[in-house]
Amino acid sequence: MSTILTFYSFKGGVGRTMAMANVAVLLAQRNQRVLAIDWDLEAPGLHRYFGDRVQAAPSGGGLLDLLGAAAGSGKGAADAEGWERYVSHVDLNGLGDLDLLTAGHQDAHYLRKLQSLDWRDFFANREGGEFIEALRRQWKEGYEFTLVDSRTGYTDASGVCTVQLPDVLVAMFTANRQSLDGAREAIAWAQAGRQQLAYDRSALLVFPLPSRWDGRVETDDAAAWLNI
Repeated sequence: MSTILTFYSFKGGVGRTMAMANVAVLLAQRNQRVLAIDWDLEAPGLHRYFGDRVQAAPSGGGLLDLLGAAAGSGKGAADAEGWERYVSHVDLNGLGDLDLLTAGHQDAHYLRKLQSLDWRDFFANREGGEFIEALRRQWKEGYEFTLVDSRTGYTDASGVCTVQLPDVLVAMFTANRQSLDGAREAIAWAQAGRQQLAYDRSALLVFPLPSRWDGRVETDDAAAWLNI
């Protein structure tokens, strides 16, 4: 059974990307076919957790380049063919391996490419929904686990990650009321969006994941949570 999991946090700084990288490695070490995707295009960093073990994609690019090509073509599902050219490979020193779809090559042109990607136009006029749906089908066919590192906040990009793509939403939060309430709101937002989705989907499963505890702030709340 293939599963797509999106790792999402209401606010940054909760170790979301590190947690997802660790899960990807653990699954790969258990001989699972794993694809890890950096969808945090504004602040990419997933590739850094794998260091020099990353073998660059044949195209030399990543997710942003794949999306940009699809937005420029506007052919929808047909643009999803050949997505493997944008996938890098990670060799875990003989303890397994996994595929990695980085955000893209971090060069002087990255910001310009990011700013030129118009999500609303992509979905309204370029068959973006069909393109994402075709990618989803191929990822589920090719991998046992696809892990998506989502952008924080309520944006078109994070909506793709939390509404259209996942079977499971891993909602990360820290041990304080603001983070917990924010995670609840994000979950409700994703579930509401799921009900309006134009594609056939089962109910969105949610896995709440408490993140690292910072003993320097809100210590009373954190201590109470640890004693529950």
